Amino acid sequence: GYLALFAFGAFLMELDPTPIDSPESSTAEGFGTLVFVVNGIVAAVHGTVVAVHSTNTTRDWFLREQARQFAATDPAQAVYFGIGRPDLNRSYDDGGLIDVNNVPAAELARSARLNTQVAQRIVADRWQRGPFQRPDELLARGLVTERVLRRIAPRLITLPPAATQAAAGWTPSG
Repeated sequence: GYLALFAFGAFLMELDPTPIDSPESSTAEGFGTLVFVVNGIVAAVHGTVVAVHSTNTTRDWFLREQARQFAATDPAQAVYFGIGRPDLNRSYDDGGLIDVNNVPAAELARSARLNTQVAQRIVADRWQRGPFQRPDELLARGLVTERVLRRIAPRLITLPPAATQAAAGWTPSG
């Protein structure tokens, strides 16, 4: 977009009917200069916003990937440390992961920015049909649309049910 505006400004400057050495500027020349100045300012502000936002996103992405690797290695410890549980008071920074198998509906709605009814349906479904093995099961079970899943999937994690039960002290005999 910025390149197109730059080209448009240059085109306007080229259309200028006044001679180059004329002390007066035409409307086209004035408008072309304005396009150049505004384009430069907007591009600089936009670049700054993108740079600041991408730094936070990159940091959070790294923390989420690190937490996912930890959870894959030791799921019981991941549950113990509260990975994917923004509703718990915890010291482990998982980059904002959300464990759809354990987080309460209200926190799922808040953290994933879901409609409250959708979050309640997810929680009810995991009780009725069992825990999720992968985040894409939300789509397969008809709980979210493909668009919603694409938006929230980078933050979702599904800790295995056995790890969840082991961390809670559940045993097959008790």
